[in-house]
Formats: sequence, structure tokens, C-alpha cells
Amino acid sequence: MAPPINPKARAPIRDVAFFTRQLVTMLDSGVPLHRALDIYGKSDDTKLGRVIDEVADRVLAGNSLSASLGRFPRIFSPVYVGLVRAGEGSGQLNTMLEQLAALLERGDGLQRRLAASLTYPAFLLVAGMACGGVLMFYILPTMTPMFTTMGVTLPWPTRILVALGDLARNPFLVTLLLVGAALLVFLGAPAWRRLMARNPALRLRIDALILEIPLLGNVLRKMSYARVLFTLSTLLEAGLPAATALHMIREVTGNEFLKSLLSASGQRLELGCSMSEALDNVLPRGAVQMIAVGEESSSASNSARHVAKVYEDEAEMAVSYFAALSEPLIMAGMGAVAAFIVLAFMLPLVSMLQKL
Repeated sequence: MAPPINPKARAPIRDVAFFTRQLVTMLDSGVPLHRALDIYGKSDDTKLGRVIDEVADRVLAGNSLSASLGRFPRIFSPVYVGLVRAGEGSGQLNTMLEQLAALLERGDGLQRRLAASLTYPAFLLVAGMACGGVLMFYILPTMTPMFTTMGVTLPWPTRILVALGDLARNPFLVTLLLVGAALLVFLGAPAWRRLMARNPALRLRIDALILEIPLLGNVLRKMSYARVLFTLSTLLEAGLPAATALHMIREVTGNEFLKSLLSASGQRLELGCSMSEALDNVLPRGAVQMIAVGEESSSASNSARHVAKVYEDEAEMAVSYFAALSEPLIMAGMGAVAAFIVLAFMLPLVSMLQKL
């Protein structure tokens, strides 16, 4: 028998969305829950497949699906488990899983569009760095002896490039840098997570500052608003109380500052405020007003879904704008570096021609 899977295991959101969609399809086709889980677990050779295999065993042993999924909180979030639990309690598990699949697919779609928009600027940056590296580390060193032979005094831009090239060709220094980078990745990241866990105020401040970064902060805010509102509408449609829904949607923000604001919203709701009043410190005024209108007509979930679609569209436009603006910024930076390198090449050449 295979050893139990680590409860801290992770899986990409794309794989979880695909699993949820496949599970919905099999359940709609009349396949029993345990059999559907077993089929998926046996057909998927990734870590998620092994997790689902263990979930199937636990369901067969008499545990509920929500309790079995809850053993893996880094794969199945509290929102996911809560919706599955609500579906089990109301006898509408297929409907809840369908909504979950749509929710995960939307979140994955936003992340993939952001990554796709940044691919071309990243390619430009890497290509520019590669060209600069060839000039600095291979072409300039072949020309430096000629300048020295002609008695040309190297200007400071050329001396800087020559010094960088010498450092890059030093095997001891390169080895030291590679070891340092490896230690930073493997030891620094866990240390950073421990630091953030021990200093919640620092994590809160950093996450608040991230949302204030020009351009990028606007993209992250709109994506968070869309995720929060889509999740809120899904939870309300599932019949969960508003206070429970606000408590659960904190986990989808991915930002401690927004999570703290949602916690305060939940407390205000418990004190008797309406949902729109409770969310006034989290969402923009326009979104709050739309939710207030929905509350008056007893369709808060529909209003939240409508506003979420608006912010999803705005997030896509913000991503496109961010990518479009990042290209000229990267080009300008590459142009400045290229000008420096050309200057470092041309100045000694001009001095050498003057001597000739």
C-alpha cells in the first residue's frame, strides 16, 4: 500500500479545476462518487492524482467528501471544502461542484492571461541581456589588448565593462555566486516565510505596499476584487449565511492586507451592518452601491456576480495596459544599457584613430 500523501502537498489551480470539471462530468453521467474519484486517481499520475486516490479510499471508508478533501488545505481551499460541504448538506453536490469548476477556471484564466501578457516583455529583456553579455564578455576582451598595445587610455565606461567581464570569467567568483544563489533559493525562501509567519504586522505592511505599486498594484487589486466577488456570489447562491461567506472568501484574496479588511467586514456584519455597509472598507464605492441595490431586491448574489464580471473585464484591460506600457519601459532600459555599451566600445576606438 502506498504511503499517505503529505497534507501540505500542493497542486496547480489548473489541475484542481480540471479535476473538478471531470468529477462533475462523471457524476452527471451517473457514476457513483467513490468510483468517479477512483477513476480519476488511477488515471492521473501527478501528485494530485495520488491525493485523489487517497480521498477515494477515505470516502470508501465512510468519510464525507468535504472532510476527505479538507485534509489537504493547500490544494483544496476552505472555500472549496465549504462549498462541497454545502452541496453535501443540501443534496446538490453536482451543482456546487459545477460552480466550483467555473470559479477555478475563471481564476486560472486570469492568471494565465497575466502570464501571457508578460511573456513578450520578458523575452525582450532576456534577449537584450544575452546580446549585452556577448558584447561584454566575448567581443570586448578580444579588443582590449589592441587598445593597450596602441597606448590608448581606456575611459571609465570601458574599464567598467572590462572589470565586469573579468569578474564573470573568474571561476571562483562564479562558483561563489552560484552557491550563494542556491542557498538563497533553498534556505532564504523558507527563512522568509518563517519571518513573515512570526511578524504578521510586517506581512500586512508589505502586502499593503504591494497593492500601491504603480500599474502592477492596480492589476492585483482588480484581480482580487473579481475573485472575491465571484466567490461571494457563489457562496451566497449555495445558501451560506453572509457572515460565513465573508469569513470564507478571505482565503481567495492571496493578500494579507485585503484579508484583514475582510475580517473587519465580517465583524461589522455580525454587529448588524448590511453586507454592502460591511464591505465599504474593502471594495470601491461603485461595487458597494451595486451590492446595496441587490440587497434591496433580495438578489445580492446576482449583483455580486455582475460586479465581479465588471472587475474581471477591468482586470483584463489593466493587464493589457500593464503589458503594453512595460514594453516601451523595457525597451528604454535596454536602449540605455546598449548606449552605455556602445559608448564603452567607441570611446577607445576614437582615441586609437586619433593616435593613428
